[in-house]
Amino acid sequence: MKYLENWEGSMDILGTVYTFLVKNNEGKYFESSSITYRRKLNVFFEYLINECNLTDNNGEDILRGMDEKKFTASVIYYVEQYNIQFSSTVDNYLSVIYSYFRYIRDSFRIVNNIIDSEEKLKKLKGYITSKTKEYSLITRKQKSPINKDVYKEWIDYCDECINNPKNDLIKLIGYNKAFTDFVSAIITKLVLLTGLKIKCIKAITLKDYDFQLNMIKLNNFWIHLPNNYAKQIRKYLEIRNSVVNQDTESLFINIQGKSLISNASMFEVLEPVIGSKEAESVAKYVIMQQIKVGIPLGSIKKLTGFSYETILHCAELVEEECDINDQHEINRQLDSKLRAMALFDKL
Repeated sequence: MKYLENWEGSMDILGTVYTFLVKNNEGKYFESSSITYRRKLNVFFEYLINECNLTDNNGEDILRGMDEKKFTASVIYYVEQYNIQFSSTVDNYLSVIYSYFRYIRDSFRIVNNIIDSEEKLKKLKGYITSKTKEYSLITRKQKSPINKDVYKEWIDYCDECINNPKNDLIKLIGYNKAFTDFVSAIITKLVLLTGLKIKCIKAITLKDYDFQLNMIKLNNFWIHLPNNYAKQIRKYLEIRNSVVNQDTESLFINIQGKSLISNASMFEVLEPVIGSKEAESVAKYVIMQQIKVGIPLGSIKKLTGFSYETILHCAELVEEECDINDQHEINRQLDSKLRAMALFDKL
């Protein structure tokens, strides 16, 4: 927390922040995790320090005295300073701030009259909405990416379903959960690697996989597969060949040997981890990693099949993360990229 860690202010106020973060370090999804709570609170206290003259002596008074205009001003500060484009990002910011104020009310008796009143809080939300209209924020609801801990948990769970199936994978009588989980794990790992959208997964054919080169063609991009995943794909193809009983071009099939078209079956293995078969949250985490390594947004769109709106939301989240990183490191990277441009020497 750049501003909070460097602020030589009241340790009592800092203590409320740190204990709040510890309390809210249990979320599975990215927007429920401590990294997001920390980021949003950093912006809020940055506003308090820069715009409300927060000091060692007035912390509690300022928190108690936050009114409709100041809460709204903190949102405007967030939108303008960090170039926020999505209303969902603002909603997440407000959710964290509301949670923090409820926490300091219940734990430290620092009561804010607006947060403490459902009627005033509802009025505040309406006021904020009206004041942010001029910024033309994108209002489409955006799903939150998972965090890195859940990402690793899914990899481990998928590997378990692939490498140690609980039942006979080619049992053809009745419902074969082992086979369903096996195929679902193979598909989920493909999403964990590429961030692919469901419709793009359904379009993959057997001819799109190069057995010798361990490469797969996705939306006209040829992608190398990690060694372990390539072995698992080969295992899947062996099972597939023993199950399929017709000319099925689709790479992924069900136990009847037909093209797999059920979204629920495709992501069956997601549910035991977080209670959902929704893969977009997984894909968005992967897209964020693609953005971090410098893959152009247009290329990510073409590869994954997601809209620019979704890609831009991921880019906004990545940019927010960068804004709270070491400024010296950001400066070093930016300077290096500028000097690498062809026009640099011409100037």
